[in-house]
Amino acid sequence: MKARRLCPHKDTARTNRQRGQAALLLSLSIVVAVSVISIGVVEVVMGEARRVTNLARALEAEAVTEGALDRAALWLHLNLRRIRATGPGGWMEPGRERWRPCDERAPDSPCFPADSREQETFDSRWSRYALPVRLFTPTESGAESTTTQVVARAEHPGAAMPAFSTLHLIAEGRSRDGTAQARLRRSYQLLPLIARVPDIPVTISDPTTGNALTQVFGAYAADIDALRTSSEIHDDCTSLGPQSQGVVWITGTSCVLPSATTVGTAEAPVVVVIERGLLRVEASAEIHGILVLPRTGEATTDPLDASEPSLIHGALIADREIALLPGGLSVEYDPELLQRLAQLPGRLIEIPGSWTDHR
Repeated sequence: MKARRLCPHKDTARTNRQRGQAALLLSLSIVVAVSVISIGVVEVVMGEARRVTNLARALEAEAVTEGALDRAALWLHLNLRRIRATGPGGWMEPGRERWRPCDERAPDSPCFPADSREQETFDSRWSRYALPVRLFTPTESGAESTTTQVVARAEHPGAAMPAFSTLHLIAEGRSRDGTAQARLRRSYQLLPLIARVPDIPVTISDPTTGNALTQVFGAYAADIDALRTSSEIHDDCTSLGPQSQGVVWITGTSCVLPSATTVGTAEAPVVVVIERGLLRVEASAEIHGILVLPRTGEATTDPLDASEPSLIHGALIADREIALLPGGLSVEYDPELLQRLAQLPGRLIEIPGSWTDHR
């Protein structure tokens, strides 16, 4: 009896169909997975590109703002004498309204703290006066993309800026397309021109300080170098007159104050420093302020020749012995004039710490 053979055709076809369907399903799954991954990668790449672009714009805005802030700091140092000046070009010149009060109806930084959550703490005195600073010429790129202000707190609303205060430089900058903005602040302490008012008309070789410059300016040698740089420097005294202001620093070996010459005024006294030379004061010459004769390595002789009638309204401070001859130089101690001198701005000291705001 022959064995019967089973026909596998139907089962094999079904199996092949199932395998094909599985392969197709697997292929579709792979395609879907690859598509999803590709879309995710594209989104990540595009997101990273946007992030890099936004970062580049933010850095661009911060860079242009820092440039404006650096230029504002230099501008502030160069215009230090004008902060409280009332004459032509002075910040306190009548009618010019260079210092402008913050608008209490629409407070904006720096009229309130930079943190917007503290808007309720608005204080009209904190930044009562803001001075827009033009730092760029119209052709420079920063002219349209930056705004810089000098901000100071007044003693009370409507008051003039005090002599010794904290000045804030606040700069705002934008990227070229205007989509990114940055705001930076740098603060300075405005120090008085002199450290203290002399309490006697003439001080010679003060045993306490041993240094006339330190006694007047309250600074060590390194600060004195910076003060010299920011002073009105002359090689001689030929150009001195009533227009002289602040600290007048004479670096030459000879300073002749001509007859009937007036240096400084009662309203705007000066500090005259004869660094290493000889000062000869001729008849009827006058100095309003403080005359300082420091000791230097080069100066070994009597630094003063004042045998003819002349006058100092204020005080004389010297590190070396000088001869005040009868009928020659007179020192008329004037405490009110010296107090006015003490109210003049002297130096700016940068206060560590600042803040940056990106928007």
